[in-house]
Amino acid sequence: KLFFIGTTLLALLPFQIWSSTYEGHRDTCPSWWIAAASMLLSPFVAHVGSQLDVMWTFSQILEGFAMVPQYVLSYRNDSESDIDEGWGIRMYIVAMGFYIFFKVVNWAQEKSMFHWYWNPRAWVGGAVNLSLFADYLLFKVVGVSCLRR
Repeated sequence: KLFFIGTTLLALLPFQIWSSTYEGHRDTCPSWWIAAASMLLSPFVAHVGSQLDVMWTFSQILEGFAMVPQYVLSYRNDSESDIDEGWGIRMYIVAMGFYIFFKVVNWAQEKSMFHWYWNPRAWVGGAVNLSLFADYLLFKVVGVSCLRR
């Protein structure tokens, strides 16, 4: 427990240190809507229905939308010519996208090796996340997005 609490506090430390760089007026993604929708959906999608399974399902659904606030901010920043999101933010988004891509490859490999492997909740969350990342790449490379207004 102490290790978990310590690493959590350590992970939150940069947010405290660089809190002055946070631009709340640009953060327009309603993250609480995503969390609320995931919370309402998870009891109906959970396999067993136990509290642990519902919480696990909630985390899998929420993971599919984890990068949406960053994508929204990137789309907004790109439309305002005076703001450059910087290579650090782009590298973070690309690293997260490759993480999801390799997760999907891992699921495909597991399914090909173990025919009993069945995890549709994770697959749907991964497909949503990978689709959103593909839209981000399409926007950055070609300038077209399915999600951008």
